[in-house]
Amino acid sequence: MKYHLFLFIIAYIFYFVYYRIHIFIKIPLHSYMVIYMEFSKTSTGETIKRLRKSKKLSQEVLSGLAGIGRSHLAMIENCKKQPNFETIWKIAYALEMKPHELVTEIENYVFNDNV
Repeated sequence: MKYHLFLFIIAYIFYFVYYRIHIFIKIPLHSYMVIYMEFSKTSTGETIKRLRKSKKLSQEVLSGLAGIGRSHLAMIENCKKQPNFETIWKIAYALEMKPHELVTEIENYVFNDNV
């Protein structure tokens, strides 16, 4: 008898927690959605190169405006080196953008399948 009562209590707790708690909390659907974006090693360099060419700047000029070495910029554009946040910051301002705008451009490059 005690064993059956114990199982009943466990089953009721499971039922309450599993089914009823969702009714009381009412978790919105969008909180379950996860956007998965695979990191692309080429997206940063190719985006910077595209933006540089669209502003008709050479690597020498952009690297001078950003305060980084031309070879460093070349390695970033050729995807041989990943820039840290400070470098992204410097390049963004050299391209007359805010850092978050440059990051948004990189994200758009990844989301649009490198178009």
